[in-house]
Amino acid sequence: MHSVLAPALPEGRPEDLTWDWMLARLRDELPDLVDDFLQEFRAKEPYPDDQVPDQDIADTARQTFDLLIRRLRDEPDPPGAAGVMERLAARRAQQGVPLSTFLRAVRIDFRVMWLRLQRIAGVDGNAVLAQNVMHLLDTVDAYVDSLREAYRAEVDRIDRTAAAHRHRMVMRLFDGKPISASELELIAGRLRMRALADYEVVAVMGEGITAMIARYGSDPRVGIFESASAMILFREQQGPEQWRRDAHERGGYVGGVAGLAGVYAAGRLALEIAANAPPTPKILATEDEVWATVARSHLLQVFPARTTALLESLDGLAEHERERVVEAVQTYLTSGSIKETAEQLYCHRNTVINRLRAFAERTGFDPTVPREAAWILVALAPAAGD
Repeated sequence: MHSVLAPALPEGRPEDLTWDWMLARLRDELPDLVDDFLQEFRAKEPYPDDQVPDQDIADTARQTFDLLIRRLRDEPDPPGAAGVMERLAARRAQQGVPLSTFLRAVRIDFRVMWLRLQRIAGVDGNAVLAQNVMHLLDTVDAYVDSLREAYRAEVDRIDRTAAAHRHRMVMRLFDGKPISASELELIAGRLRMRALADYEVVAVMGEGITAMIARYGSDPRVGIFESASAMILFREQQGPEQWRRDAHERGGYVGGVAGLAGVYAAGRLALEIAANAPPTPKILATEDEVWATVARSHLLQVFPARTTALLESLDGLAEHERERVVEAVQTYLTSGSIKETAEQLYCHRNTVINRLRAFAERTGFDPTVPREAAWILVALAPAAGD
C-alpha cells in the first residue's frame, strides 16, 4: 500500500504525460486510494458514535472513487449509479449523520484523490494537472450537489413520515376510546414522550391558536391536537405552572397530569377552562380561577331564580355604593379576613364590616357564612366570555 504521506513514484510513466493516462493509473491504484481514504477518515473521525459501519464506509469510498474517475474521463456512469448515490445520501440521513458531517467526509475523497494524482503526475505533470483542475473541481462539485439534494430529499421524506406518524398518534390519544397499556407505549414511543411522566396541558381558542402554533408548532417536545375552533397542546411537566406563565395567551391550563393516558381528560378540562377564562390579563387560567364562572352558567340553568334574585337585590343601591359593597365582598371572600380586606382596600376594618353587613341585609346572603359565601361567589362570578 502506498501512503499519501510518503508517496512512491509510479513506474511505466510515458514520456508525454496525458490526463487520460493519469486517470487510468488512478483507477489501477483504486484499492490503495481507498486505503488512503480510510486512513485519513479514521484520523479525522467525522462520524462519531459508530453511526456508520466500517464496511459501509469502505464500500462507499470505492463506489465514489470509481464514479468520479469515470466522470473525469467522460465515461458513462455504471448502470444504477444514480440509484447508488441516492441511496448513499438517504442512508446517511437515516443513520443520523448531519449533512455537514457527511459532506466533510466527501471532501476527504477529493483531498485523497488530488494528492494521489499529484504523486502520479510528479513534477513533469504539474502543467497537465493545472489544465484539468477546473474540470476536477466541477466534477466534484456536481457530485456533492447531487448528494446534498438527495440527502435533503430523504430528510424531508423522513420528516413527513414522522409527522404523519405523530399526527396519527395524537389523533388516537384524543379520540376518547380506551387505550391499552401496550398501545399507550406505542403512542409514547412515536411521540418520543414517556408514558408515565407527569404532563401539563394547555387549551386556546380564536387568535391564541395562531400564536401558539408560531411558538410551539415546531417544538418536538410539544404534542398538538387541533379542531376547527380550538387547540390543545401538551408536554411533559417542566415546572409548577411554568407553561401558564410563559404562554401569554388567554386559555386554559391544567398541570400535574399523571401519565400520557390522562392527557385526553385534562385536555377536555383545559377547553372548559379556556371557554370561561377572563379576557384580561392574557394568562392561561386554571380551575381555581374559573370554577365559579362555570358553576354560575350551570346554576343559572338549574336554579335561575336564586342567583338572579341575589343580583337584583343589589340594584336598589346607588352605582358607586353597589361597586364598593361588591368589591368588599369579593375581596373578603379571597381570604376570609376582615383585617386583610381592609388592608387591600385601604380602609378601616369597621368600613369593611359595614359593607359586608349591607350586602347581607340587601341580599339575604351573609358572606361570613361559608354555605352562603359559596352562593355569593357563584352569583358574582363574571359570565363566560366577559
